[in-house]
Amino acid sequence: MMALKFEEPRGLTSVGDNVRHAAAYVCWVIAKAFEPRFIEPYRDTLAENLLAVACFDREALCRRAAVLALQQFVERAVNIPHGVEITTAANFHSVGSCSNAYLSVSMEIAQYKEYTESLIKHLLRNKVDYWDCNIRILTAKALHKLASRAPEYMASDVLTELFALIVNDDPKAIHGAVLAIGELVWALSSISQNLLEPYLERIENLVGQLKERNLMKGALGDIIKTVLCSFIA
Repeated sequence: MMALKFEEPRGLTSVGDNVRHAAAYVCWVIAKAFEPRFIEPYRDTLAENLLAVACFDREALCRRAAVLALQQFVERAVNIPHGVEITTAANFHSVGSCSNAYLSVSMEIAQYKEYTESLIKHLLRNKVDYWDCNIRILTAKALHKLASRAPEYMASDVLTELFALIVNDDPKAIHGAVLAIGELVWALSSISQNLLEPYLERIENLVGQLKERNLMKGALGDIIKTVLCSFIA
């Protein structure tokens, strides 16, 4: 499962997509080589991780490889919850577009409670501080849409972890966290204002908190000011 998430940033790019692609292929081989009764104890972990790759990997090659592995498990009669439905939603063509995989396919998968929290956790722990700015933006938008699937979990757990990232020294983490907090505040406020009551003070103080840390100066300051404009909006 670690290989399905393997990635090492290298400056303005990263390495690891070949490892993730190979890991998805190994999962496909497992589905072909073993009888369903041997796979059954690991089916939930396999399904959750393959769906996370299918929806949220940066590379189309890896997303499609994960989809093919999932389809093989379903075809081999491994009792994956909602197997037919999830492989219909996450298919070779639907995950070809990164934005469609993030914003549409993930929403279809998240309607099944077995996968809702695992998809959200993957975004929170692997994509909010991702090296690619475009992925951080897509992550925030995906969290906005997924808020309707698990509003209480978003308000209780996800927002708490996002605010914890604000004190990070990593500009990528700060950028991604502020984007995500803004999107979640927007989404949760339209569901119920009460969900945000425990966070009102932190929301109001967020801009001042970053200003006090002198994060609005220099090249980093331009990025922070831009994302704060998005947050305020």
